[in-house]
Amino acid sequence: MVIEGLAFGEIVVQGKSYRDDVFLGYEEPQPWHRMESHQVELEDVHELIPSDVCYVIFGTGFTGRMVVSPAVVKHLHERGIACVEQKTPQALETYEKLLGRGQKAVAFLHLGC
Repeated sequence: MVIEGLAFGEIVVQGKSYRDDVFLGYEEPQPWHRMESHQVELEDVHELIPSDVCYVIFGTGFTGRMVVSPAVVKHLHERGIACVEQKTPQALETYEKLLGRGQKAVAFLHLGC
C-alpha cells in the first residue's frame, strides 16, 4: 500500500483520496466510523482487527483530540497486541516503519482534529 499524502481531513493512498477517517488493514483502505466522533470504543474496532496482527496504531488526529478507551487498550494487550496511540502524522510514520520492517500492523486514522 503506497501512501502518497496526508493533510488535515485527507489521506491519499495509491492515487485515491479519502476524506473520512480510515482503517488501513492488509488490503485497501476502508472508511472508519465510530459511535462517538472523538472516542474509540471496542465496538468501533474489534471486527476490523485481524487475528494475526502484532500492532494496532491509532492516529488520534492532528491535535490528538481523539481518545482510545482503556477497554480497547486492555482488549488488545490481552490478545498480545501492541497498542500505539499518536497524533495522526506520527501514527502514519510508525505504521509505515513497522510495515517496512515486515511487521503485521493495522492503523485507525482520525483525519481531523
